Amino acid sequence: MSAVLTVGDSASNRAGCLAVLVMASLLLSVPIRAETLKDAEQWYRTSYAVLWSDSPADHIDAILRHYAPHIVTHAEAGELRTDSRDAWLRAPMSEWLADGWQSAELIHLDTTVINESTATFMARWRDVYVDGMTEESCGWYLADRFDEQWMITAYADSVCDDAS
Repeated sequence: MSAVLTVGDSASNRAGCLAVLVMASLLLSVPIRAETLKDAEQWYRTSYAVLWSDSPADHIDAILRHYAPHIVTHAEAGELRTDSRDAWLRAPMSEWLADGWQSAELIHLDTTVINESTATFMARWRDVYVDGMTEESCGWYLADRFDEQWMITAYADSVCDDAS
């Protein structure tokens, strides 16, 4: 015994099939998007941010591995600057250390996944100085996924929102 299923060639049948395919793709993409968000945020929190919390100058090479070879900086005045990752961080960190800065603690993070290979992070940090003083700073980071690894590709200073 055999059964044959035929689907009519009517426009309503084609539209129904298309609707089912669209719904299925939307339902299947929600877990993937949630997983990408979890993956990106976990990477930022447990791989990147922790390196800043205890003697970051001792971990500068590990920190630099979280950046793409070149970083685009979106400056406050609107200009864009591109630097090698090494130049982008080594000299500024030396200046921060000379000013008495010793570490930074991530105190708030908003993560947005744009697609499977792009995420943004709005981070609020508490900077700690050797004299016990602290101050908060905020930054926006763009990260792209290369060969299954997230890397920061762009940065912009941001004004800290008092609501965070």
